[in-house]
Amino acid sequence: MKEPLTPLADYYRKVKLSPVEHDIAAEAHWAKHEWKRRNLLETHLKLPMFAFRGAEVIEFGPGSGENCAVLAHHGAQLSLVEPIDYLAEKLRQKLESRGLGKAIQSLEIGKIESYPTTKAYDFVIAEGFIQFLDEPGKAIRRVSAMVRNGGFLVLSVVHPEGTFIEFLKKCLLERMIRVLGASSRDEELVLARALFLRDFEKINH
Repeated sequence: MKEPLTPLADYYRKVKLSPVEHDIAAEAHWAKHEWKRRNLLETHLKLPMFAFRGAEVIEFGPGSGENCAVLAHHGAQLSLVEPIDYLAEKLRQKLESRGLGKAIQSLEIGKIESYPTTKAYDFVIAEGFIQFLDEPGKAIRRVSAMVRNGGFLVLSVVHPEGTFIEFLKKCLLERMIRVLGASSRDEELVLARALFLRDFEKINH
């Protein structure tokens, strides 16, 4: 029996959607994604990439694997815990396609709340979903306890004000779709790109 998910994750599972997937198959796309990720870690979080060489990293919710692929590329040893089964398989395929499959020490289907471990890690990563859990404070305490002395905990959350702005953008897009009569997903994406692509490309993750 599949483990129950949050309503958002359950939706992603049902429609087989990876909400933040990037194309890293083409070398140009990989180079761009690797640079953006490195920029976030080194410039904004002050974590030099050499710190990941040989480091034991556990990541919760790695999705389709583009971000952990960058860590593997820089020598990290990965323990990955992904609640959505089809994303876990996609993750494994992506890392193997780039010759990074051996960096995966373990890949499990599970959640922070039920993941059994007493091990400590050099880096514990949980990005972009903590706020959607039933008990985010409990989850943060749990992952904090997994950090080795001298290690790092990397968390990100969606800020309420930012969520409101994104909601307004969705309302604007929906209105434009109706006014202009977009009748297919491709036509809707053309509108979304026209409205938001310039801002989206400025994001450092």
